[in-house]
Amino acid sequence: MALALAACSLAGEQRSRLSQVDACADRRDIAYMRMREQAEELMVEQGLDVGETLAGLEAAAKVRTVRGASLSREDSTYLNRHGFFGNYTVTVFTPERFAALRTCLAQRYGYTFRTIEVRTP
Repeated sequence: MALALAACSLAGEQRSRLSQVDACADRRDIAYMRMREQAEELMVEQGLDVGETLAGLEAAAKVRTVRGASLSREDSTYLNRHGFFGNYTVTVFTPERFAALRTCLAQRYGYTFRTIEVRTP
């Protein structure tokens, strides 16, 4: 029910972008659907667009899976302010899967979203 209400709260353009993301993933994939639910929640609660949300979730996944990873102060503040670390769990959607999603969106729709630099030790 919450997912349905969240979808209704998204602007038309954001719903269209989210449909493009869906077309690049398998909606039967539990990990993808969990990440998508988290993305919708963040978009509605934080007022973020699809690109900002995917960039944040991808960066959070990288930070949680790369030992000793670090971010710029600005990016760290952004991710914390919008709840990416509190809402995202490492086992849901891996950085490699975000990369595949990013590639698909660029190739099919010409849609790119920023990459938040995650530095490795």
